[in-house]
Amino acid sequence: MKKILKITSAMFVGAFLIGIGLHTNLIHLPFARAIDASFPEALSTDRGFVGAVHTVSVAKVMKNTGQSIVNGIPTTQFQVQIIKNIKGTLPERVVLQQSGGYENGVLITMEEQPLLKAGSTYLLSTRTDGKGMYLVSAYTRGTILLSADQKLTTTQLLAISTANKDVIALRNAYATELPFDIDVQNTATFNSFIKTVTIPSTPISPQTW
Repeated sequence: MKKILKITSAMFVGAFLIGIGLHTNLIHLPFARAIDASFPEALSTDRGFVGAVHTVSVAKVMKNTGQSIVNGIPTTQFQVQIIKNIKGTLPERVVLQQSGGYENGVLITMEEQPLLKAGSTYLLSTRTDGKGMYLVSAYTRGTILLSADQKLTTTQLLAISTANKDVIALRNAYATELPFDIDVQNTATFNSFIKTVTIPSTPISPQTW
């Protein structure tokens, strides 16, 4: 009887610890769930995409700094090092947010967009609320991997990005970007090539795209 009680107690404690691990996301299960998202058709062109986002930059991910829930969706924060600004002027070190993260041990992603990885360098596009929060676009072109080699120097990463077709395409499209109509209506075309605007009195949602 005592042996049975010990086994039962051990199983209970084990289940309890696993439950805590899942709830606090210390345990990561080997599967993921993608959240479907709809995107404006305008984002399918270079001019439309660069006009719909507020910053475009080449950035190396330094580390994961935490996770929170934004609009009911797990959102992960990453500190990045800006290698090159293409649209907007982000500081050399800045924290960006990406929709996606772990919930009860399950990886939740937006449209199957992988979470950023520390040490990798990307072409990242974000939208902002105008008050220092930058959310990585969940659209296909929001995160484009340029290099997974964390040993490359800044000079080497600059060389890679300068020759990258996606970097070239968005850089060239910036001068003739098509600002997103909602941003125009809300006077929130941040970092527009045409003009600089003030922060709206009523902050707009950065959206997930």
